[in-house]
Amino acid sequence: MLSRIGASILRVLRAAPPASSSLIRGEIEERLEFWAPSSTIYRTLRDLERDGYIESDIRPKGEGPGRPSQTYKITAAGRRALAKEDGEDETSEL
Repeated sequence: MLSRIGASILRVLRAAPPASSSLIRGEIEERLEFWAPSSTIYRTLRDLERDGYIESDIRPKGEGPGRPSQTYKITAAGRRALAKEDGEDETSEL
């Protein structure tokens, strides 16, 4: 069973192209109307990736100051877990 924040992250990623953690957090706050601390977002992203529900990609930093960017996308296993969580046909989102 997915946590509330885990299911919310998967919903954001299902509806969007690969997204950064800050975009995911903003979407959760705006569309799903609840706030989660950054530490909770990062911990949940790590757990979802460990469980095979999402994949991450680190992109090198661009010109100028800053650090590399990490983006996340939902996997087929994540779509199935979310469909199960939502009580949908598990193949409808694939």
